[in-house]
Amino acid sequence: MDDYHDLWQRTWAYLTMDEPRAGLHPIPGTKPITIEALLLPPVMYYIALLFLPPPPPQAVDTILLKLLRTALATMAGVLFFRLPLAYYIPQSIGLNYQLSLVGLYGGCRVLDAFFISPILFGHIPRRVRYEHQPRGSDKPTDPKKSTEDLSKNHIGFADSNAGAPPNWDRVPSLPLDNYWPTGASDAANTAMDALYRTWSGPTMQPVHQHEIPEDGFPHTFYDRASWALELELSMRGMGFTLTTADVKHTRETWLPTVSNRLHSIFVHVLPVVAVCLGIIRFTYDNYLGPNGDPPPFHGPSRFDTRLSLPMQLLLTAALGAFLMAAFSLAHSSFAIMCAPLAPSPFAFFPPLYTIPIWEITSVRKFWSYGWHRLFARLFLVYGVWPGEWVEKKLTGKGPKERADLGKVVGGFLSSAFVHSFSVRSVLGGDWIKARGEAQFFVLNGMAVVVEGAVIKAVVARRKKAKAPLEMWYDAWYPATNWTTAAMDTKNENKDFRNTPEYAEYQRESFWASNDGKVMPFNTEPGALEDRAKEKLSEGGWLYASSNAGQSTTHLANRQAFFRHKIIPRMLVDTNKRDTKHEIWGHKTSAPIGFAPIGINKIYHPLGELPVAQVAKELNLPYCLSTAGSTAIEDVGKANGAGTRFFQLYMPHDDELTISLLKRAVDSGFTACILTVDTWQLGWRHDDVNASNYAFYHGQGADLGLTDPVFQQRLKADGIDPKTMPNEAGAKWIDNVWHGRAHTWEKLPWLMKTWKELSGGKPFAIKGTQAVQDARKAVEMGVDGIVVSNHAGRQVDGAQGSLDALEKIVDAVGDKTYIMFDSGIRGASDVVKALCLGAQFVFVGRLWVWGLSIMGEHGVRHVMKSLLADLDIMFNVAGVQNVEQLIGNREWLESHPAGQTMIAERSRL
Repeated sequence: MDDYHDLWQRTWAYLTMDEPRAGLHPIPGTKPITIEALLLPPVMYYIALLFLPPPPPQAVDTILLKLLRTALATMAGVLFFRLPLAYYIPQSIGLNYQLSLVGLYGGCRVLDAFFISPILFGHIPRRVRYEHQPRGSDKPTDPKKSTEDLSKNHIGFADSNAGAPPNWDRVPSLPLDNYWPTGASDAANTAMDALYRTWSGPTMQPVHQHEIPEDGFPHTFYDRASWALELELSMRGMGFTLTTADVKHTRETWLPTVSNRLHSIFVHVLPVVAVCLGIIRFTYDNYLGPNGDPPPFHGPSRFDTRLSLPMQLLLTAALGAFLMAAFSLAHSSFAIMCAPLAPSPFAFFPPLYTIPIWEITSVRKFWSYGWHRLFARLFLVYGVWPGEWVEKKLTGKGPKERADLGKVVGGFLSSAFVHSFSVRSVLGGDWIKARGEAQFFVLNGMAVVVEGAVIKAVVARRKKAKAPLEMWYDAWYPATNWTTAAMDTKNENKDFRNTPEYAEYQRESFWASNDGKVMPFNTEPGALEDRAKEKLSEGGWLYASSNAGQSTTHLANRQAFFRHKIIPRMLVDTNKRDTKHEIWGHKTSAPIGFAPIGINKIYHPLGELPVAQVAKELNLPYCLSTAGSTAIEDVGKANGAGTRFFQLYMPHDDELTISLLKRAVDSGFTACILTVDTWQLGWRHDDVNASNYAFYHGQGADLGLTDPVFQQRLKADGIDPKTMPNEAGAKWIDNVWHGRAHTWEKLPWLMKTWKELSGGKPFAIKGTQAVQDARKAVEMGVDGIVVSNHAGRQVDGAQGSLDALEKIVDAVGDKTYIMFDSGIRGASDVVKALCLGAQFVFVGRLWVWGLSIMGEHGVRHVMKSLLADLDIMFNVAGVQNVEQLIGNREWLESHPAGQTMIAERSRL
């Protein structure tokens, strides 16, 4: 008992000691850390986070709570920054270093979450959600396999946090026989297999991991509490919707279990810790502080004077490996403690290090490995992104151009400051003594820059000499950079192009598996539709997929495309090809626009906003529907500098019509497109059967509910949208799809009103199918016609829209701007419509499916894939530019109209 009592007394004395341990030199004026000093900053940060998400409830939007939130966040930030400046931890040098990192990181994260992101970018940080989709696992090793097959299984296996890499059967740098000699006995194979299993540990579940920023925000107190706690504690980071931090990641990985993590700790981490501690202790006891002679604080460094270069390198490697192993130990331990919370997000912790150390073959890759998830956000916000911004400003680069030099310089300068700041906390606050840490990061940053320049020079020389871009020895050099250069389709003609080389998206997709990534989803139209059906609610799916009557018009749309066949041209110089186009004075990336589709919030909580953002990003025109579920003004802001048109369903309330048009003009919409085929919805069996009309159920009427004139109409009828959402939604949509047809006599008034409000901007009509209607529209002076049958959703048994296009172009194609809508599913459809005389095409259902599957990222993936498809189509079919196609039917072999080329019923 006396021994236990003595042990307890010594432990208590150690934990409560005030004097700094030997070798620790705190900043003058600091004092030992207290419990309240440690707890107060994160607690205040947490309380402030509770009030950060937008309403509901409306109480969080009051001035008082906003002031309270700002005060709490400000105080939390100040206290975080104050931690390393006012306190020290007497027991440990390493913990003091960590205290400085935590204080600096915590303060910067508060600034990021409450001030930088909301004020500068107008966005509130969001959690990242992880979705795991099981995939086929590698087969377990069979001891009876041939030695060659066995070696393929064992060469280059990953550490326990990643499992076997997806490309384990890549050709290694040396012949297989150099690793495992042929003719080995079964006993040897069995022994090697046992060794492999011991090292690799329990089998982990192979999955596709989708990392997607969460849509929407928590509302109830319980949800807010969980949201704030996860955001504060997790390593998942926080993203800006306008930066790469919010771009989805999809990769192949393995889902670690508690058994896997325990195996990692005992088989991998603890041995590394033990070896590193042994090296550090041996070096200290024999060189730096022998015989109880601690290193002096002043005077020359014993590291420089007593250690040879090999010993310096060994000690540096041991210290670095110890630090990373310590992080891994803490990470895995905390993950094990949280495992019982499953299926809560708190139970999932992504693997900290997922690259086998022998695959780190460049300086850049080393730092990509070392800057793990914990501090990556800090260096991005305060180093990488500012560095990119400065380089682009100084060099005049566009928003989509790479700024690698600024990225590297910014990242390493921020790292130099952060680590020097932390080191000075154990060196008496002396910046001069801490300069070695800064020099280390600056030199590494210079090494990355020089390495990149050498790689470019070597690749350029190989291209000039027409030598292979990949050499056998590249694996021993910066492999990642070599393969990036080798897969790059940029050539000397790219500078002549006015649009990005979208075909590169195909190359990126092909290469993704080498980096353990997979594409978000298949964009083949049938597969796309199937995946959207899985993600949508029944109501969302029925509304998006339903067609008029028996879907025969929808079928006719697709059949019309199948009767036209493209005739490709060969040996054409398409290296300088361009998909650029112009519509009403707006230069666009392609002759493709986002068709107007209503009530996007039944497909995605953010409605039209992510669609408008992607349209701006890709430089494609976006058309907002009057039946949209987001305010006109908000969509305009989301689309920013993009090109946008307003599609009008004209009410029988002229004052309301004028108000809608004025809001559109004020929000930067540069054309009005009147839809003339939808005074009310067509008969859609599935929607009628399910009473599936979102507006009648209080959803999707936001565009109308934010209109001042319509708000007056609601007030006059005694309808409060907050307490009577169904009635408010019904009144709005009954003003839009009112069932009372307008006639040609109304068109002059509408055109005149729009022209006066907009200063003469273009006016077009959408829904024209008859040649007579097209001629009438031209006579009345419209600026454009959208040939469309509403994708077969209005009139059942009608002609295919592409068939109508051919006739209308022949009649009035030289008199107005002809656009096409209804049935586009791929690049070949775009080409066919252009060849038949359309000058521009609208795409609808494709991006709706993408929005339904993965929000903004889904829309981006679908539309980038369509642009890549078009760019590749130009390349392989011999098309140099859009103008070569428009109205040029020599590109097509066309069968007679009405000929059935596909099955009578087709989901496409």
